[in-house]
Amino acid sequence: MPDDAMKSVTVRGFAKINLFLDVTGRRADGYHLVNMVMQSLDLHDTLRIERTGRPGKSRLEIRDPDGRFSGLEDDERNLVLRAEKALRERYSEKIPQEEGLHFTLEKNIPMGAGLAGGSADAAAALIGLDRLFSLGLSDQEIAEAGLSLGADIPYCLTGGTMRSQGIGEILTPLPKLPDCTVLLVKPQGSASTKEIYTALDGGEILHPSWETFSEVLGAGDLQGVAGLLSNVLEPVTAPMIPDIDVIRRELLAAGALGARMTGSGSVVFGIFAEEEAAAGAQEKLREGHPEWDIRTARPITLDTVRAHRFAEEGE
Repeated sequence: MPDDAMKSVTVRGFAKINLFLDVTGRRADGYHLVNMVMQSLDLHDTLRIERTGRPGKSRLEIRDPDGRFSGLEDDERNLVLRAEKALRERYSEKIPQEEGLHFTLEKNIPMGAGLAGGSADAAAALIGLDRLFSLGLSDQEIAEAGLSLGADIPYCLTGGTMRSQGIGEILTPLPKLPDCTVLLVKPQGSASTKEIYTALDGGEILHPSWETFSEVLGAGDLQGVAGLLSNVLEPVTAPMIPDIDVIRRELLAAGALGARMTGSGSVVFGIFAEEEAAAGAQEKLREGHPEWDIRTARPITLDTVRAHRFAEEGE
């Protein structure tokens, strides 16, 4: 390794919620076509990538939010390691192929939640490797490397308030969500995304109105947005995880302007105009349901994601 080479980089991967999720069709290759509005949150995982300077297999060390070691992962199915492999194959002449890397992932985003935790981590790996090896890739080049890994990855490479179409690769910036606090509630149950989409394909979809939702978001109407939160996967997932309907009702009873499942679940989020109201609802739900994972987050803009993507030493 050259003496002047960058030796490590630390990157944040931000969670998202779906304010609007419609499935508009299915391609011949089986990929579903979507029309979604994605919103970044300040909840994030942190990925540190270190060059070892010696031959070997790359390893991923996973830690919990308190910094405790929770596992060593070298399974190539892991999205961080798959992202590394995809970039190595695509830019083999620029990345030393024999050198192993050490990834350390501080995991804050719940898994199996519909918050794009895995996709956010893969996006962080792609962005971090681009900087670590001075590849100088464009946003489009990084997105092309990541799309085969998951439909949410192109969005996770950008963030903010964004419309996502096609199979997730067509992104259009939208007006930002008005200031609010989001309460995230994750029940204990889970269901596979594949199982959920299979069930969706077998039924009739009641499509929400994109034009109406786009109008209220463009007007900066938080109450209107909250009242039009939509997710066509929720009616399919809810019978598999009964707590989803319970959580949604309790969030609304606790004062949420609107509540909806994100992604394919299992997290249900509520939108609150005031931070104090969200904190009160959080306390109430925790008292009644200690088995649920309940936390608050705030929406962040595309500029905020860009400004805080790389962690500086000492932060």
